[in-house]
Amino acid sequence: MGRMRCLILLPLLLWTSSAVLPPPQMHRNVNDFVEYWAAAHLLLHGGDPYAGEDVLSWERQAGFTRPAPLIMRNPPWIMPVILIFGLLPFTAAQQIWFGLSLISVLVSAHWLWKLYPAEGQSPWIAWLVTGFFLPVAVSIAIGQISPLVLLGIAGFLHSEKHGRPIWAGVFLFLVALKPHLAFLLWVALLFWSIRIRNARTLAAFATLTAGASAIALAIDPSIFAQYFNFFRRDQLLAEVTPTLAGTLGAALGQSYFLRGLPELLALIWFLFYWRRIRSRWEWRSELPLLLMVSLLTISYGWFFDQIILLPCAFQAAAWLARSSRFAVGILAALYLGANAAVLALITTHRATFWYVWTLPAWLALYAFIRARYGRRRLSVVLKAA
Repeated sequence: MGRMRCLILLPLLLWTSSAVLPPPQMHRNVNDFVEYWAAAHLLLHGGDPYAGEDVLSWERQAGFTRPAPLIMRNPPWIMPVILIFGLLPFTAAQQIWFGLSLISVLVSAHWLWKLYPAEGQSPWIAWLVTGFFLPVAVSIAIGQISPLVLLGIAGFLHSEKHGRPIWAGVFLFLVALKPHLAFLLWVALLFWSIRIRNARTLAAFATLTAGASAIALAIDPSIFAQYFNFFRRDQLLAEVTPTLAGTLGAALGQSYFLRGLPELLALIWFLFYWRRIRSRWEWRSELPLLLMVSLLTISYGWFFDQIILLPCAFQAAAWLARSSRFAVGILAALYLGANAAVLALITTHRATFWYVWTLPAWLALYAFIRARYGRRRLSVVLKAA
């Protein structure tokens, strides 16, 4: 049955992804994957993968037509992951990347369903939650790396549940491809490792990340300096993004203090939360909340990064398993309505800041379900898992 559900989910994801693709005449079907392809080529040819003019030169060869380059913002330890694509023509590399993104989402959805089983509820509901969650389709359609980050989160939870701490650390490496998205996870991992006096997961993650960094340094000894120069040169933290920090910056003026204030408040919240919950910490129960708070308060982020909130959707579906049909119907209508509103923005080609409302909307839905049904369902869900 799991394989059959994957076969049904696949065309649903393909349909929703195609619905949010830009018109064919835009950029000759060149999407955000071009930034990873160009960075891999520059690294293999002895260039700076974070240098704007050099990046744009390679992107032009792929058919990219925007005046400004798309420069990869991921840390240097991503290089071993994308290096193989620098050996391939752009079209072939982009198709492989698209397939890799689809597989990542399908595997993640399968694992998340196993982690958050909705007792007494049709399994199709959880898969429909995935297929109609627009951040998933957008991430796949525009060629972002966020599906791999989602796979890292789902793989970490799957491995931790089955008592495989080394594999849990390996999957966390994928989360570190965009480390800021789940910044509270890293704090919780450190505290948890100290509390249980077992650092195998943390050690596996650190070893793999250090190894990937060493490979990048062996190819380009200046790559970390190039990365930090890129951030200083382009003032990325002052960029207007659809986040709480971006809203504060747009309203009150750009400053590093304002961009970092929500993250600081989130960290303070976590310290109090950890003190209260540490003795009964359960990753499957608590990580979705950490992801939600992290994404709400990060200094910068984009709508497609919200794909990492898929565990929140699965957990909420599990909590609603034995609720009344009326309650489920109302909440499902709100969920589908929010996604329909996003689709309307996409199809009318609205700019980035139009999506600033989406995170508060997901948080409101998740917080209501957690407060209303989470306490009652938590023990049942964990026993069933």
